[in-house]
Amino acid sequence: MSNMFWQENLKLILSCLIEDDRRLRIAVVGVGQELRGDDAVGVYIVRALKPLAEVERNLIVIDAGSTPENIAGLLKQFHPDIVLIFDAVQMNKNPGSVSWLSGDEISSASITTHTLPLSIFADFVRVELDCEVEIIGIQPLRTLLGSKMTEEMYRSIDSIIRVLTKVFVEFKVCQESGDITPKLVGPV
Repeated sequence: MSNMFWQENLKLILSCLIEDDRRLRIAVVGVGQELRGDDAVGVYIVRALKPLAEVERNLIVIDAGSTPENIAGLLKQFHPDIVLIFDAVQMNKNPGSVSWLSGDEISSASITTHTLPLSIFADFVRVELDCEVEIIGIQPLRTLLGSKMTEEMYRSIDSIIRVLTKVFVEFKVCQESGDITPKLVGPV
């Protein structure tokens, strides 16, 4: 799957969820472990989106760390139409590649830093909250304990933030405003 494929899937699903003039409720969940380099990609994505979510009631961003199962209650309170989960996933692709993952793909992907497989968490949320749950994987390069995030991952994060912001404005999840632009990340 190409980097463009996930964007098209997101637009397709959001267009199917839109009912009348009601604004969609979207939860963006970042999964990852900051001490493991590129594995922190999901955490960095939600941190970059935080300023946008602070002013929009229809958008929540959640740093799930390495235990996404601990946020089920928060998701239930929010009542999302769709939950987008971003995580580093070993897919044997080029570092920084972004892919929309099906249930089969996420079950067979190699994820080593979570207490519960994402596929089980996603299925639980889908059934319990009666909402769409989608997983977007980003191919890591380095995930060893103590490693730093790579340039490829920073570029992917910036690209993902730009796409999400554009799509959220297009689907009226949030309003376009020059003051409320997610802070893009880069090497520290």
